[in-house]
Amino acid sequence: MTPTVDALPYRWPWHGALEPGRTALVVHRHRRWRPGGVAPADPDRRLASLADALASAGGRVVVVTDVAAPGCGQAGGDQVTTAADRPPGAVEVPVPGVDGFFGSALHSVLRRLGVTDLLVAGWGLEGPVHSTLRSANDRGYECLLVPDACTAVDPDLVAGACSTVTMSGGIFGAHAPTAAVLAVLAALAAAPSPAAPPVLPGGVPGGVPAGGHQSDHVPPAGAPTGEKEAPVSTPIPDRPVFDRPGPVAAQPYPWPFDGALDPARTALVLIDWQVDFCGPGGYVDQMGYDLSLTRAGLAPTAVVLDRVRRWGATVIHTREGHRPDLSDCPDNKRWRSRRIGAGIGDAGPCGRILVRGEPGWEIVPEVAPIDGEPVVDKPGKGAFYATDLDLLLANRGITHLVLTGITTDVCVHTTMREANDRGYECLLLSDCTGATDVGNYEAALKMVTMQGGVFGAVAPSAAFLAALDGVAGRAA
Repeated sequence: MTPTVDALPYRWPWHGALEPGRTALVVHRHRRWRPGGVAPADPDRRLASLADALASAGGRVVVVTDVAAPGCGQAGGDQVTTAADRPPGAVEVPVPGVDGFFGSALHSVLRRLGVTDLLVAGWGLEGPVHSTLRSANDRGYECLLVPDACTAVDPDLVAGACSTVTMSGGIFGAHAPTAAVLAVLAALAAAPSPAAPPVLPGGVPGGVPAGGHQSDHVPPAGAPTGEKEAPVSTPIPDRPVFDRPGPVAAQPYPWPFDGALDPARTALVLIDWQVDFCGPGGYVDQMGYDLSLTRAGLAPTAVVLDRVRRWGATVIHTREGHRPDLSDCPDNKRWRSRRIGAGIGDAGPCGRILVRGEPGWEIVPEVAPIDGEPVVDKPGKGAFYATDLDLLLANRGITHLVLTGITTDVCVHTTMREANDRGYECLLLSDCTGATDVGNYEAALKMVTMQGGVFGAVAPSAAFLAALDGVAGRAA
């Protein structure tokens, strides 16, 4: 039996063999995403089975938990997690945001353990699970979502979350049921014993030592890990109470939350309006998708862009693309694109696909940047990963982002999730974006508005423009 998982849209992992020594199960235990405070029994049982089987085969289990807030995780307070939430021997990584990689040591821990392939599951399929999956993909991990080992706050979003993973040949990886993963792990367990796991730095064996826990070998507080450690018990300072509703008629709340619509603090972000994504002969066109869907938001975006320029706010453009030698393109990303006949770096009608400097990589003329408007070139889906966007925004004092671009469910949504974890107040203009799949587009918008606006707010461009007219009227 070939040790690969029967997954969609391809047998996982892409490189041809599930190797427990380089595989980790990333379990999400964010208590705010636990439905009704009590997770359904079936997903938790499946998670326990996955954790036991993978650990027995020599793999790793990493539990991502909330950073404790005041009154939590202390005597007399609600525990962020309990012992029952953490499989025995699991490494626990506390995180301050929704994305497991943001502000945490997760990347450092995985790299130190020699992990390259991730099984992703837990509480909050449409929230922390999907955010971590996206960030892991941008970092080059090979990811398998296990949906039936996840809980969802809104069950109606499960299909959209899974569909988003599989589109474009597996744009974020693949997904498979628990049974398919367990079948491969059982076959591996029945095979001859593999070679001993590698020795970690400091002479610590890769497995769990007798009488100990893997968590014993996570770098102690203050130890250098290559990433900023998440503060676990730092008090959160008092913050002002904002009771001024924003002027933009948005959902699920008037945007922005602090009522301040200020051009000096606001940036319009135009994400990936490139020929490769919305032009004839480009990447999306080569994959056979309907260009009218990705171009749907182009005309409204041009109107907003003109108005924001006159308002005086910052305008930032992004482009996805890779170096001509493809040294910044993960092998699995290129492999997936070639499966569907539009290989990144391959020649096409608009030059080499998604390669910097090629005609297809350029921004379409309808919303092209003008002098003084920064362009952020990114190698992944998120505009914050491996770019200077955060620094650029910080240097300009930007706190509020208005997002447009393509596609809604991939690059736009990933960027919005990243921005939210970094504290930016985000508004997505619903008619200034588009996706290759209408269902995924609708699910992406709904994901923003759930839980009172977990990633920000959504509004049509008309509502945003009306708010700008109101601000200008009051200033006159």
